[in-house]
Amino acid sequence: MNNNLYNEIINRKEKISLVGLGYVGMPIAVSFSKKVDVIGFDLNEAKIDLYKSGIDPTKEVGDEAVAACTVDFTSDETRLREAKFHIVAVPTPVNTDHTPDLSPVIGASTTLGRNLTRGSIVVYESTVYPGVTEELCVPILERESGLKCGVDFKIGYSPERITPRCLTPTYLYTVVRDRSSRLDIWLTLKCMSFRFWMSKYIFHPSAMFISSSSAMINAV
Repeated sequence: MNNNLYNEIINRKEKISLVGLGYVGMPIAVSFSKKVDVIGFDLNEAKIDLYKSGIDPTKEVGDEAVAACTVDFTSDETRLREAKFHIVAVPTPVNTDHTPDLSPVIGASTTLGRNLTRGSIVVYESTVYPGVTEELCVPILERESGLKCGVDFKIGYSPERITPRCLTPTYLYTVVRDRSSRLDIWLTLKCMSFRFWMSKYIFHPSAMFISSSSAMINAV
């Protein structure tokens, strides 16, 4: 775990960004903002205006929680440059032929890549099939930023299982996996350890971290 970045975040010297403020990203942003500085980014300006007005269109956390939270809501992508730890939580809808529509993930990676700074960590919370992070997202981030993964920034994959409007806070527990052909396994697990410790600090002091290089494992 990057102890320096972790300490800087919890001491509010560095920020976290949430890219995508839907039913996955919004609860995470609100929860993290109780302890650290969070930039909540979404391309949907109308949605951002609602959040700023204390209205929760997702119905995931409620108007009161949105009005009371300290998330810095914005549709200005350049604000992402202020953060060092980025959580991508855009949706992954299904096409009519039952294949996943990766356009939101591609778009988010492109936008984040344009604003990625050296020393950052990027974790994908969006649920995608094995290989997407390494084979699709990383090349986009590298191309748009001019930076090199593993050297200038680190990457991780931590998909969440969330049922929309489900009252059970399943997003508090990270499902960790690694199928790294291109990425170094140690590097990926180090990113996941960082994500876990951030969640442990904010959500659940007794949480457990379980990792695997060959399969998905629930950390519950």
